[in-house]
Amino acid sequence: MLVLAVAVLGVAIVIVVINKTTETKFDTNSPQGAVQNYLEAIYAGNTLKAAGYLDKSSFCTVQDLDQLGVQTKPRVLFENSSILGNTAQVKINVEFDAGSPIGNVTNESHTLRLVRSGPSWKLTGIPWPLFDCGVIIK
Repeated sequence: MLVLAVAVLGVAIVIVVINKTTETKFDTNSPQGAVQNYLEAIYAGNTLKAAGYLDKSSFCTVQDLDQLGVQTKPRVLFENSSILGNTAQVKINVEFDAGSPIGNVTNESHTLRLVRSGPSWKLTGIPWPLFDCGVIIK
């Protein structure tokens, strides 16, 4: 019985070590850094700070971010990004814990669009995790 307990503990430690990732901290003045800081502010519950990463052309406001409520922080992987002049796109893969005891995850892919604002970047449109900002589509 003791041997089985030690073996299970050993396997659990290996799984934790393998799944542990070090998060890259992007330059604040890069498109990836703007997305990273925007998401960190949302998951810290600081919607006013998150709204500061929205461009004035965005349909979204701090009130839209307030309506998100408490969010469980998913694992966000930065897949790729591209810059073309004063615009950029950052593609992320979001992993949500599916609540399964065996560790299943649900994946979503999202592309966030940004525009250059002086030395920094601001998000445009309706950036994830928002899906609706009171926009009426005709």
